Amino acid sequence: MRQTILTIDDDPVVRKLVNKAVQGMGYNSIEVSSGLEGLHYLEKHSVQLILLDIMMPILDGFEVLKKIKKHREWRAIPLMMFSAVSDEHKVKEALDMGANNYILKPFRLRTIQEKIVDVLENESKKNANNSPTPKKRKVLPDSVMLVTLNSSIQDQFNKLLRKHSIKILHAKGAIEGLLLLQSSSPDIIIIDKNLRVFSGEEFETKVRNNPLWNQIPTIGLSDSPGDFENIISPSGTDQNIIQTILNLWQRTQTESMDVKSEELAEESNYRLLFLGKSADTVKWFQQGTKGAFEVQIVETEAQLVGDLLTWQPDFVVINYPDYEDKIFEIIKQGQETLLGQNIPYFLFSQEEIPKTTLHKIKSSAIQDVIQIAGDDSNLLNLLDDKLGVNLVDEQNEPDLVVLKRKSADNPVAGREMIHRVMKNIQREQTNFVLDFSEVTKMSFEEIQYLGRIVNNRTRLGIKVCVVANAQQVINSFNTFEETRGVKIFQTFPEAYDYLK
Repeated sequence: MRQTILTIDDDPVVRKLVNKAVQGMGYNSIEVSSGLEGLHYLEKHSVQLILLDIMMPILDGFEVLKKIKKHREWRAIPLMMFSAVSDEHKVKEALDMGANNYILKPFRLRTIQEKIVDVLENESKKNANNSPTPKKRKVLPDSVMLVTLNSSIQDQFNKLLRKHSIKILHAKGAIEGLLLLQSSSPDIIIIDKNLRVFSGEEFETKVRNNPLWNQIPTIGLSDSPGDFENIISPSGTDQNIIQTILNLWQRTQTESMDVKSEELAEESNYRLLFLGKSADTVKWFQQGTKGAFEVQIVETEAQLVGDLLTWQPDFVVINYPDYEDKIFEIIKQGQETLLGQNIPYFLFSQEEIPKTTLHKIKSSAIQDVIQIAGDDSNLLNLLDDKLGVNLVDEQNEPDLVVLKRKSADNPVAGREMIHRVMKNIQREQTNFVLDFSEVTKMSFEEIQYLGRIVNNRTRLGIKVCVVANAQQVINSFNTFEETRGVKIFQTFPEAYDYLK
């Protein structure tokens, strides 16, 4: 049965966006428009996570939070608060009252999904740590999905897997298997080569291409070794079948840490969606940003809308000469598609933009204009300045990486710092100093970014410490659960001694 996430927010736009994010992760999404409706739902149903807005009429988020935390059955449900960036003191109050985390408005689909994963993973770890007896590493998986039309194979696996206390989910064919995956999460999928509508190989490809399922290991049932990466012969002995499942499961568990680290590292570059049709400009822009940004090129408004939803870029850059007659119409359509998410738009041009257009831009949703004359080699520097990225200086020393945060007031610097840590972990670096000595204040949004690495430092096998002098920065690190455990020093010698 799918886990349920309850959203309590009076804003229909927020509810619609959260519903899209939650359902996209495979959870059951329930949305209500008031605190009273939320409490009423909890009286009759169980949920695994609550997303709660702070500012609501009649019964605000704090009152709802108090009721939930006083209730014997509800108090253990993990809960995240929605908060506007200006509500920093309210976020502190919510965390002190027992909220597990918070999401800053305005937000994006990807942000919601990342925070949901973080909270549910932390809750799972907490429950494991509170267990009377520590959990042992599972030798065999808990559940296996078998996709086959062959009743003899089904009977064979039923007897074998139940003998080893493995729950078996049976799907009669490819379509039933895909439907079953929408409501279940097996540890391993075993796929018969001989299916209808989709072959076994096609079924496996669909699993691999779906972000919700692509981490589930698969085994093919076939007598031809080249059909699947992992394979079991239908005529194999019970011992061979169990051994194959055992080997794959143990390998999967061993690799899981590396996979999570790689997933974080894959986000190492900012996503830049470029809308342009001029072949020469597109090619030049791609070459000029290679290695610094992950660039996706689209030509039509429909493609732009599709990628805004599915790819979720950090910035949108539109080549002005290609769309000058309908530039504002395109941006309006994009904003309506994103339901108010804060993805900034920039106009790009290698030609001079008319003054009338520049005047109109000031009152539009366009963040800024990037004008550049010819094939200027300073494209990256100009983009860094306009987009507000590359805010971290990196210094590599023997067995130590120092990441110095520049003084610019931009919370995405925290995200960039995490990316650089992940890249260095892949180079087998294990000791990190995060230098905030030039920073006088830190936003909650940046703390959210930094919390991802601080919370995972034990799992990743690294040591992280911070150098900071400003009291506001020190207070920010110490106030929030995401970063409360990190070591903070005022001088570099102290940090070096700690990392030795």
